[in-house]
Amino acid sequence: MRMPEVEWPEELIEELPSNKDFLNVKLRHVEDMLYRLRPYVDCLASLPGVQGRKDIKEVIWFVMREFTGYFWDLPASRDYHHSERWGLLCHSLEVALGRADVASKRVAVDTEGNPSAEAGRKHRGEQVLIAWLSGLFHDSGKIFDIDLVYSGSDRDIHYHPFRGNVLGFKLKHPERNISIRWRESRGMRHARRNLAMCMNLLPLDLLKQLRQDQLLALFDGLIEDGDAADQESVAAYRSEKDSEYIGQAIKLFARDSFRAKDNYGRTQPRVLALGQNTYAMVNPVALQAIAYYIQTELGGETYTKDQVTSYLVQQRLIYASNEDETSGNYFLKLAGYLKKTRVNFHIIFARGDLFADVDTSTLPTFKLEDDKEVRDKIRRITGFEPPDEWFLTPKSKSPESKK
Repeated sequence: MRMPEVEWPEELIEELPSNKDFLNVKLRHVEDMLYRLRPYVDCLASLPGVQGRKDIKEVIWFVMREFTGYFWDLPASRDYHHSERWGLLCHSLEVALGRADVASKRVAVDTEGNPSAEAGRKHRGEQVLIAWLSGLFHDSGKIFDIDLVYSGSDRDIHYHPFRGNVLGFKLKHPERNISIRWRESRGMRHARRNLAMCMNLLPLDLLKQLRQDQLLALFDGLIEDGDAADQESVAAYRSEKDSEYIGQAIKLFARDSFRAKDNYGRTQPRVLALGQNTYAMVNPVALQAIAYYIQTELGGETYTKDQVTSYLVQQRLIYASNEDETSGNYFLKLAGYLKKTRVNFHIIFARGDLFADVDTSTLPTFKLEDDKEVRDKIRRITGFEPPDEWFLTPKSKSPESKK
């Protein structure tokens, strides 16, 4: 289920309330955020098991109020997924909705493990709620990875997760003087701290109403190291960024007629036309060129040739052996002809979809020397019989013989 669009607040907190108005101002900020999240809650409340459950919807609103004020506009990471303002709240809501959606479709079973409509009526709502809570708090331990610091005129003041929420801290100190510092060697330690934050925010009365197996399911979901839902979300986000970056880099590469320098300083076309909507990319120069455009012109400083290659393999934009997707199984060192010149290249076979948005009509044509062993290798990599038009067959005259 896709998360509804949310209009996140843009303004920073600069005018600090007086002690007398502090709680009212804090409440107004939270209520404004909850108003913006109404489409999200309506979407969540429409799931099977939650529909018509006023008690569960009230719990959701309560938890949302506490969670929103506590984590406020923190990012979810320093320089990876959802690193922007409001990133942690946005990402947490996305994962929570996804888990709740899956739980709402799960077949309910009785105490003996048999499918049961009665169990579905009694407990599906609680199962959806547990799944939603585990998703919402799955990254909450990251608050211990963040050092939120107010730099005052005489001393620095550090935020502490158990001494109040982030919104309150920002209402007490001018935000223009607050900085976020990420602690080093974070890894997945936050997964072991999620439970602490969940217990800090959830009311004891709610926990008492849950059955033992439901509590255990919540605890297991919160402390599971290497959370699968988070990894899937990160992968989806990264794939989206990869697609955007690489698509734009291909256009920049085409603007320069797919020409790039090799290690010897020679500038030549690095993408060649084979035929049958397939291209030969000179490895590794072509892939290095794509990474170069991402780094220097698109702001993706951390992108490398290997990351570009990995994305193209995963998206099946370059042919790779089904046996193994290591580099040795998607490129070959082959001899062929560019016009009248015999050349040797390490090449990768690329699908035409990779260049669907650019003009390839002026690309030079590359003809391979025909050889049974070469055909077998290409067949292993691409999975199909290479067409004859890719080769300079023995029946045709070689370029040298035409002189």
